[in-house]
Amino acid sequence: MAPTKAYSKKHVSKDYFALYIHWPFCMSKCPYCSFNSYPITDLIDFEAWKYAYRFCLEKSAQQTRDRKITSVYFGGGTPSLLPAAFLGDLINDLHKLWPIADDCEISIEMNPGNVTESHIANIYSAGINRVSIGIQSLRTDGLTILGRKHSVDDALRTADFCSRFFKNYSVDLIYAWPTHDLEQWKKELAIAFTLGAPHMSFYQLVVESDSVFGDMYSRGELILPDDNTCASMFEYLQYAACEAGLSAYEISNHARPGFECRHNISYWEYSDYIGIGPGAHGRLTINNQKHSIVHELNPQKWLNSIMDRQHILEEMTMLSLDEQMKEALLVGMRMTKGIFCDDLPMPFESIVNAKAFDRLLKEKYLTNKDGVVAATLKGRKRLNALMSYLIDS
Repeated sequence: MAPTKAYSKKHVSKDYFALYIHWPFCMSKCPYCSFNSYPITDLIDFEAWKYAYRFCLEKSAQQTRDRKITSVYFGGGTPSLLPAAFLGDLINDLHKLWPIADDCEISIEMNPGNVTESHIANIYSAGINRVSIGIQSLRTDGLTILGRKHSVDDALRTADFCSRFFKNYSVDLIYAWPTHDLEQWKKELAIAFTLGAPHMSFYQLVVESDSVFGDMYSRGELILPDDNTCASMFEYLQYAACEAGLSAYEISNHARPGFECRHNISYWEYSDYIGIGPGAHGRLTINNQKHSIVHELNPQKWLNSIMDRQHILEEMTMLSLDEQMKEALLVGMRMTKGIFCDDLPMPFESIVNAKAFDRLLKEKYLTNKDGVVAATLKGRKRLNALMSYLIDS
């Protein structure tokens, strides 16, 4: 059953792109984390890092002349450890290199416990207009298990500080960690919604093989809640967030209308984005051909190559239409609104298994209306398995 015809509804044109800047250092490495991040040291040469970022920005500008930036995201690591003046200088550079959308979203990730109200004020003055606060848990035992260094009071205080300066800010929480249960989650969410954040992200703990938790899990030392408990926690979250006025627009993300994360939507809609910094990756259309761009993972190698040889260690790969199609499906189906088939690189039916698609429709894991294919709540609970079945069957 092929999807019926629809008109394109993608709101980001080819004249726009998003920018991601990766700062790879944290105060400490959390046991669940598999991101390209490292404990910070006193040996960081901030001027060298600023030069390296500027070098990358200037090189990227040569590939994207006359294109406009619609969002900027400082991620990590913990980029709120950067001096506000450092951030302000880079934001000023962006205005010199590209046209910037009038309503450009400029976000930064922040951890409670290592920011003060004055630093938050300075970050705001530097040009940041959106903050994502990595609270992760509002329980002391949860913070301990997850390896977080801040307290619940630190988290509440940081959220309060951010609300004084930023209209647009987000709170991140992790659920289904060891010993976590539904009743605890209900109480935690009740506290979380009192923070008044217009955007909240809720991530079920996933044990990555290249993390401390991954090693513990392989040795049988990490026991996670069972599948039924995880499903109940996810289902209650959908109800509670909706009651709090935060609609689910993606599997893990909820927001009041108008506060959806524009930067992440660029990823999910498979629009172009540039990534700079160690391990950063991008998807960029050059001469009508989509490319994957991946930077060197090791921070010191990445930095030294620029400082010593004026060369960015990166790999650029031209993506085939099949590769683009699979990527577009895997990210696009995360969104509640689903995929507009006319926005895909190839016809929808060219990549999916027709019998699998029909079965998923009949069993109400997917919907297909006016050329828009979307996962239902039932489908979003098991999206990875669903997509593997749809594409690889």
